[in-house]
Amino acid sequence: MADNAIVASAVESGPALSTNTTYSNPGSSMFYLWYYQSLLSKGYHLGPTIDHDNHNTTFGHTTYSRTAIIAPALTKTEIVKGMRNMHFYATQDCDTKVDFTVNTKIMGTAFSDRYAPVISVAITDATTNYSGAIIRVMFGIPGSAILPVKIDSVIGDNLTYIGNNLANLATGYYYIDISNGTTRIVTSPVWYTRNDNSLTLPVKLIAFSAQKMNSSVKITWTTAQEINTREFIVERSLNGSTWQKVATVPARGNSNSNTDYFIYDNNPAKGQNFYRLKSVDIDNKFDYSAIRQVNFDSKFTYSIYPNPVKDLLQITVDNAAGINAEIKVFNVQGQALLERKIVATSQLVQFNVSSLSPGVYFMKITNPDGIIAMEKFIKE
Repeated sequence: MADNAIVASAVESGPALSTNTTYSNPGSSMFYLWYYQSLLSKGYHLGPTIDHDNHNTTFGHTTYSRTAIIAPALTKTEIVKGMRNMHFYATQDCDTKVDFTVNTKIMGTAFSDRYAPVISVAITDATTNYSGAIIRVMFGIPGSAILPVKIDSVIGDNLTYIGNNLANLATGYYYIDISNGTTRIVTSPVWYTRNDNSLTLPVKLIAFSAQKMNSSVKITWTTAQEINTREFIVERSLNGSTWQKVATVPARGNSNSNTDYFIYDNNPAKGQNFYRLKSVDIDNKFDYSAIRQVNFDSKFTYSIYPNPVKDLLQITVDNAAGINAEIKVFNVQGQALLERKIVATSQLVQFNVSSLSPGVYFMKITNPDGIIAMEKFIKE
């Protein structure tokens, strides 16, 4: 009953009494991480959070630390569902995206599968370089009362690890601990039960991605193992719940080495496109991959470069939503420092930012309908 009632444990809090609004006063620096690890070792199913716990209501402005929730849409229902299902992680860098899966199941999932688990991690951040980050794979046995330990680590922004040390019929949990300079990220775990006699999954999928390529979407996936696999079906959805088949690809069938596949969706819909992969074996058993999202917003596109910037910030805008819009540059206190008007459907706007102090700034584009874009950039 207690396990069912709790989904999170704070690994960082505060600073409780700060009046800082410049994002320069960090919290307790994972001071409560031990509590999270201890609860995992006792068998609780929960993830890590970071709260601001500030008595002076400077929430969201004192520090960059956040609880990042994975959800298919920015709606209350999906965000609450993501929280309830432990699809979240604690991060000291508010815009860092972490994709962590075990056999393509995302963080917060508990499941059973055949053979050793395949762990994948990918880090993306438009404003911070993670090529020198340290990614650690943490492992523990639920209910053992033994704190989790590091079982693998790499330097870089991605990792693939196969947990061959997990015995058949054993259950373990895995989570990711990332350090990048002075910032740190801790994810929710995946609880994995190894059952080599199970026939739940027809294939060992280690990667699945969807990438915009001009007016098309390239969908790629890689298998590390196939046993009596018949085919793969790529499916697309416009709302994340109703799915249609895009393509069927014959599988290799039986393999113990990596096999790469790809197809193109040459007719993506306007707006959001969600993709998933259905793996089917010769007995018609099947399983789904994680969902990937690609946006083809016909109303408005923009780009900002370079980022970080030293002297000249360049912003390009395209399509009709840019007409009668304006671009403003703000500091972290919310003060508007620079602004330009947009009068054409396609325009290059340049800001000389050489006089700005080094630090973090925000670019906001608005039109009569409201805010249509917001981007963070770093002045060197």
